[in-house]
Amino acid sequence: MKNKLLKGGGLLTIGAIIGSLSGFLRNLFVARLVSVEDYGIASLFALTMSFIEMMSNLGVDRIIIQYQKGYTKLFVGSAHAFQLFRSFFISLVLYFSAGLITDFFDIQYATWAFEILAIVPFIRGLLNHDIFRQQRVLSYRAHVISEALPQLISLAALYPISLLVNDYSILLWLIILQITLTVILSHLLARRPYQLAIDFMNFKKIYLFGWPLMLNGLLMFIIFQGDKLVVGRVFDMEILGWYSAAFMFTFMPSVVIAKVYQSLFLPILSAAQTKDDLFRNRLMILLQTTLLTLVMYVFIFDSLGEWFFILFFGEKYAEASIFLVFLAATQAVRLAKSGPIIVALAKGDSKITFYSNVPRGIALLIVIYMAFEKIQINEIILAAFIGELVSYFFSLYLLHARLSLNLNQFLKTLIKVILLTTFIFMMMRFLQESIELDVFSYFILSVLSIFLIYKFTMNSFIEKLYIQIR
Repeated sequence: MKNKLLKGGGLLTIGAIIGSLSGFLRNLFVARLVSVEDYGIASLFALTMSFIEMMSNLGVDRIIIQYQKGYTKLFVGSAHAFQLFRSFFISLVLYFSAGLITDFFDIQYATWAFEILAIVPFIRGLLNHDIFRQQRVLSYRAHVISEALPQLISLAALYPISLLVNDYSILLWLIILQITLTVILSHLLARRPYQLAIDFMNFKKIYLFGWPLMLNGLLMFIIFQGDKLVVGRVFDMEILGWYSAAFMFTFMPSVVIAKVYQSLFLPILSAAQTKDDLFRNRLMILLQTTLLTLVMYVFIFDSLGEWFFILFFGEKYAEASIFLVFLAATQAVRLAKSGPIIVALAKGDSKITFYSNVPRGIALLIVIYMAFEKIQINEIILAAFIGELVSYFFSLYLLHARLSLNLNQFLKTLIKVILLTTFIFMMMRFLQESIELDVFSYFILSVLSIFLIYKFTMNSFIEKLYIQIR
């Protein structure tokens, strides 16, 4: 069982990384192929789909795994019917809202694209949920293949599609291709045939299980996509284009790292949740690891971020490079927050995930209010950073308040890291402005800074980490 669980966790992690990297490369190549303005419109396709997925997320895949009778043909058939009806309704709403969406962003000429995009929820509603039922017996192969392979194929299809169209609609056709392939693979890899069943008791159970997840999904959309919503509304598509590129560039690595940390640390912490001393030691290792990652993330993006960003996206996106450090810092704090979240999940308290994100949502509401006063891009990014920072401290407080965990030792370390990192960062910026170091020299200085911060603020936990995961 243990080997099967570890193998399954590794497979899920690899699949998630492949899917994330493929999606990143696809969007990167689209950004290179089209104008900055067209990329801004294309990013609205992803924004719209993200909103639909978050708002329609009732956790049908998870209740099939969690519910005691989730494996039965009746329940899976009811899940299929529930998803199909809901997806059809969402497609209708999106189709008739296409004009409102384009009016909101003042891109009426792209209404046709959003009308076509409306077919995507319906296609996804035809997914065969047997790939989730298989996970009840720790079989993840079908789920991983159906999610990762379409991403790879859509990446490969980018070039031939770009020969036919060379505007924002490239991403539209790639999204439709990816979702269609996902649905087809779900049927090919299913062990049971697709069937529909009408059972109102099961419908009610799915709804009651899922509506809190839908609310959390709305909050997640506000946190992850709300900034782009404000930028797209207040500014033009060109600014949204380079902002979306910069956001994706700093966001993507944090997603991959967070998934790896969860796959690595969640089993380790969960296994020790009834052994207080062992759990405390592993807790400290995790929190210090994510804190060190925060420091590394900021300094690496500060030294190499602009160079790699322009290399990947091209000079036409250079205007966004001045905001990379603050965007990277925001993602770094979010990545550090994954530490307390993993601890909470290991203790079986999933509500901390929701509660800790509330300050970030409040920060965006403040941004929306300020938008009516003609807010600037740098103010949007600063508000996001402050919101994430408050959320991080709030998540640590929740660990203490809800789980009675003593974090005094870590808080002392955290304060020292913040003070020393701020001081070194400001000195490096002063030095850079004074003598204008080249990229390589500045990177070496950044590496030395990371080492100094680690050496003077944290315990030597790398050896302990190796012992814990060996």
